[in-house]
Amino acid sequence: MPPDELTPGTATRESQRASPPTWQACFQLQGRGRTVASTAGKEPGSDRSAGAQGIQVDGILEKARSQREVRLAALRRTQRDGRALYADENGKPRLLPSFVVYLDELGTSQRIAAMNDEDLERDIQDYDDLRWFLHDQKTGWADEFQRTLYFSDNVVVAAPIRSMNWAEDLGLFPQVFAAGAYQLNMSLRGRRIRGGIASGEAYADHSFVTGPAHLEAVRLEESVALNPRIILDDTCVHLARREHDQSGYADRQNSPYGTFLLVDADGQTFVNYLAMVAEDSQEDVEPGLRLHRSELEKSLSAIANTRVLRKYGWLAEYHNFVADTFFGRSDLFVDGYGKGQFARFGSTNANGPPDTSR
Repeated sequence: MPPDELTPGTATRESQRASPPTWQACFQLQGRGRTVASTAGKEPGSDRSAGAQGIQVDGILEKARSQREVRLAALRRTQRDGRALYADENGKPRLLPSFVVYLDELGTSQRIAAMNDEDLERDIQDYDDLRWFLHDQKTGWADEFQRTLYFSDNVVVAAPIRSMNWAEDLGLFPQVFAAGAYQLNMSLRGRRIRGGIASGEAYADHSFVTGPAHLEAVRLEESVALNPRIILDDTCVHLARREHDQSGYADRQNSPYGTFLLVDADGQTFVNYLAMVAEDSQEDVEPGLRLHRSELEKSLSAIANTRVLRKYGWLAEYHNFVADTFFGRSDLFVDGYGKGQFARFGSTNANGPPDTSR
């Protein structure tokens, strides 16, 4: 092609390849800040200069630093407040004697695998409605006495044992009752809970929990409870029995522990959550028992897995035992099931904790 017959735009591209741009932007450090400036003078018709007309970023950087400091200060306050319950007088984190409750919701794998947005909304609403049984954030009162962590389908509550607590059970009963109330209300929604309550050293803040008592509570749930029940470790059973024996009730089976704990055929002591249907109305427990039975029957009719069916069979016998023993309502039994081999806590026919010394 002759040199004087260039295609449109060619001359411009050749010119650009032949010489660098007339100016380039760069950052130059000036004092504490930076300025975007020209390194090759000015463009025609402009009066840009490195000092006077560059794009100042000092203000942007200073604002970002200030915002970061505010966020860091807020984070430190949150960490300090969260760790205060398990800290010494110097603010150092410490393992403390505690009660630890560990709860696991059963059957969530299948439910979550098929979850849609409506299911998610319902789950969140259920948790919003019920988690105050374990930890009432609305009043702020619970933060003074315990830490509660939620992750997926699990809950952990850690409560230091206070030296000024002169109760024979050292303050165990509020944890037993709260766990039972939560389990009852989840069960009435068709959600099954298994768990463990242990005593020993623990540490917890708003995002982290650890310690031997936490480990034991998890072990009880995973390896000992087996059925949908919340069982107590041996030390907790001992504390409950001590409080029960000193309760002052003419009939100790009417004491709090005599009502809200049962002993299973394997000697494990567990939370008697279904007895709590009487907490709202002593006169009329029928609606609660009917709903509990209805949810159980729906599950029993839908389950094909033999191992899972045994767990629900245990629940049916537990339901029948409580309906008859506590409320005299054999008319509200789950048909086809007996009453199991349960005993009221502290009764003469109740087994103690299993002997682990052999």
